[in-house]
Amino acid sequence: MRHLLALLVFCVPGLAAAQDGEVVRSQAAEFRLTTFATGLERPWGAALMPDGRVLVTERPGRLRVVGRNGAVSAPLAGVPEVEARGQGGLLDVALAPDFAATREVYLCHSMLVQGGALTRLTRARLAPDATAIEATPILDATPPQASGRNHFGCRIAFGTDG
Repeated sequence: MRHLLALLVFCVPGLAAAQDGEVVRSQAAEFRLTTFATGLERPWGAALMPDGRVLVTERPGRLRVVGRNGAVSAPLAGVPEVEARGQGGLLDVALAPDFAATREVYLCHSMLVQGGALTRLTRARLAPDATAIEATPILDATPPQASGRNHFGCRIAFGTDG
């Protein structure tokens, strides 16, 4: 639960202005903010791995691993190119329900294709040393948008059947 609350700071823009150590109150809870990692550029999505590390997407197109001690890894190799403009970029990340066995993760991101830009869902396998992924696109939200300020977005969720 502590990891979830820490991730909340960069997932909820209004909380990012709160000071380290400050008590934040909501209608349902009270908690103290603690910085556990710095140096990320526009963190957008996060997935808690079984060993306590966190996969974090940075909107400009980087995927990083944040250790339990807050250490931020170098960008992982193999991340697909993204169209990082407007609200586009590398967005959500989720672990497959059977991640412990398959090391599969899912990413969604904006992508420039012929005819414009679209949102793409990609399946990837995380290398055993967590320094790279091998990515395969599996779904495009079509048609691509040819002009204007595109609005990209997605959240990855799995049904109860996996």
